[in-house]
Amino acid sequence: MMLLKMPSPDGYTLGIATVEIAMMHHQGMTNLTYQDYTPITRLAVIYGGLQVAKSSPFNNAQEIIDYAKANPGKLKASGSGLNSIWHLNNIGMLRAAGLPDNAIRFIPSQGASAALQELASGGVDIVTSSLGEADSMVKAGLVKHMAIMSNEKSAFYPDVPLFKEATGYDWDLQAWNMLVAPKGLDKEAQDKLTAAMKKVYASGELAEFANKQGFEVIELYGDDATQFMANEDKKFGEIIKK
Repeated sequence: MMLLKMPSPDGYTLGIATVEIAMMHHQGMTNLTYQDYTPITRLAVIYGGLQVAKSSPFNNAQEIIDYAKANPGKLKASGSGLNSIWHLNNIGMLRAAGLPDNAIRFIPSQGASAALQELASGGVDIVTSSLGEADSMVKAGLVKHMAIMSNEKSAFYPDVPLFKEATGYDWDLQAWNMLVAPKGLDKEAQDKLTAAMKKVYASGELAEFANKQGFEVIELYGDDATQFMANEDKKFGEIIKK
């Protein structure tokens, strides 16, 4: 386990906490959790997805789930390494549908790009990475989006059905990052940083930059940001511990 000492909360020491802060301590990789930070604001979000090759016989997410139910273990998925976020996306999707974790076998890859190349070449049947990461392959006519793992329609992908919409099964998952300070930051400093970030959002520059990378910007502050991180920690903990 990685043991780290946090710096003092002086208001000038800031960092970016990614979704892995809700995952790695459950995997015994660090002693740090979201409780070791003072969130300032969520910066960006990218939703998990479900993709197939353009030549796939599957026309929608429901057909994939139905096939996995009737033919457990025959389909192969990829998207990232074992126990990383897109592997957990595959597991969560299956559990939401009442299926065991191995109903679709997960083949680890060196990230979404490698997984999508394997998908296009026929090495795997589905990929459970984000829509943004799959976009270039979709635009090239090699891959199709089947679903987005979100509770609300994406402004970027309004024509891609929600997983719940496509299947009736309730599952959502997102990668995210959060601007944070060390735990114990005083309220005056937190308020100043929050006000500064609200000006950044209002300028539109952050959203413009993030959107080009395939990220959506959905700001979240204070107690709402803390609760969001707590909810994410609980969700990933439940997936990983099972």
